[in-house]
Amino acid sequence: MLLFLSIAAGLASCYWIYLALRPLAEKGVFSAEDWAQLEDEASDLLVQRDRLIEELRDIEFEAAMTKVDPRDLQALKERYEDEALKLMSRMEADVDEYRDRIESAIAEKGKTKRRSKSESETQGAATQATGSVTPQTAEDT
Repeated sequence: MLLFLSIAAGLASCYWIYLALRPLAEKGVFSAEDWAQLEDEASDLLVQRDRLIEELRDIEFEAAMTKVDPRDLQALKERYEDEALKLMSRMEADVDEYRDRIESAIAEKGKTKRRSKSESETQGAATQATGSVTPQTAEDT
């Protein structure tokens, strides 16, 4: 009984390791270059966002110190707010693009799995329909 449990535990462990490592062996939709490009673009957008936030804070600080003319303050504020809106819409577009790519990759993966499952079921049904009985030889009788 102990031997059976240890074998079952070993097989279960091997199965879980297989499940954990399987994604590493599959051909990915995103290559390393795609991920690097995505990271570079995202970090550039975040740097721009941080710069705009800092500029807006500086403008508000200078306005509080009365170093900036109110008309100039309004013009600068509008300019940076417009830039921020454009940046936010670009970030949202990028998110939507990558979400669509990921969803299509998931859908394609699901189609592939369903196709392979239906093919294996078809092969199993064909094997059962042909009655895959091994012929008896003279030695078996």
